[in-house]
Order: sequence, then structure tokens, then C-alpha cells
Amino acid sequence: MRIAMIQSDQRAGARTQDLLEEAGHEVLHCLDSGSNPFPCRGVAGGPCPLDEGAVVAVSAPGSVPPEPQAGDVGLICALRRHLPVLVAVPDDVRWPGARLGLVADHDVVAAVEQAAAAVLPVHTAAVLDEVRRVVGGAASATVTRSVDGLEIAIDLPEDVEASVAQAAAVRAQSVVRGVDSWAATIDVRIGAG
Repeated sequence: MRIAMIQSDQRAGARTQDLLEEAGHEVLHCLDSGSNPFPCRGVAGGPCPLDEGAVVAVSAPGSVPPEPQAGDVGLICALRRHLPVLVAVPDDVRWPGARLGLVADHDVVAAVEQAAAAVLPVHTAAVLDEVRRVVGGAASATVTRSVDGLEIAIDLPEDVEASVAQAAAVRAQSVVRGVDSWAATIDVRIGAG
């Protein structure tokens, strides 16, 4: 899996990158090593990790400051694109009221894999509202990340007509595109629940 590395501490970032690469993941960077935080690779005309298929963003600041630092420029982009963002920190660091997922260094690989497979709550809520509007309250739906984009899984009652099911799929895709215009692909799977 491709992971966007957002970091303000090169040593901590290198340690986290080694753990992720040893587990078989590809780590992509927002900044070149030792470069200034602005412009990032994408703004400078190079490849942006988020355009290259990163599905999780990991920040490795070395400690946890009260607010993101200048070297964490990719954090804003990752949050805007609804990517899960994890902050790899030493075991002894605590950040009361953290808005991002804090993960101990030694747990980063498992946390990244779990975050990549997790249901996307904002996307799912929007799809569920729309699908239930089309077919009624008995439907269920989830939205998760796939290798190339997003996947919508819709479970409908068995008595739903094919044309209504198709309308629900089209509307669900449209709603997700409204929530997440950056998704490269949006696949829909409809099942009977």
C-alpha cells in the first residue's frame, strides 16, 4: 500500500519509514529530504503522494507539538482529501485533546493497515442517507478505500426492484463524489441484505 509521509523531524520520519517499508508498504514523501517546507513536491511540479495513490498519511514529528508545524504541509492536503492521518510518536508522548490518531512507533504498521481498511464515516453517512431516501429505511451501506479509489457497498432488501437499486447506486456515487472530489474511482457493489 502507498503511504504519504508527512514529517517535521527527519530522524523520526526515517525510523517510521523503515518500519513501513519492512512491512512491504511504499512510502511517498511530500517534501524532498532536507528541503524547505514550501513549496512541497506537488506545488513545485513534482509528484504529490496523494496524486500517486496514497491511502493513509503518516506524520512522524518526533514529539507532538500542540499544533502542526511548517514541515507538516501535507497534513492539510491529507485532511482535505479525507485520508486517515496517523501521528507516529514515541511511547512516552501524550497529547491531550489530540484531533489526529496518535500511534506508538512500534504500532504504526498495524495502525496504518487498519486505517486503510476502515469505514469512512463522513462518506458512509452521506451514502446511507441518500440510499435510504431512494429505497427506504431498511438499506445499509458502507464506504471504504480500495487500491484505486473508493468502494461503496450497499445492501438492499431482496424485494427492491432492479431499477430502484440502479438508481440508488448512481445516487450513492454522486453523493460520494460531492463529499470526496479527489477519489480516482468510485466503485459500487450492491447486495441483498
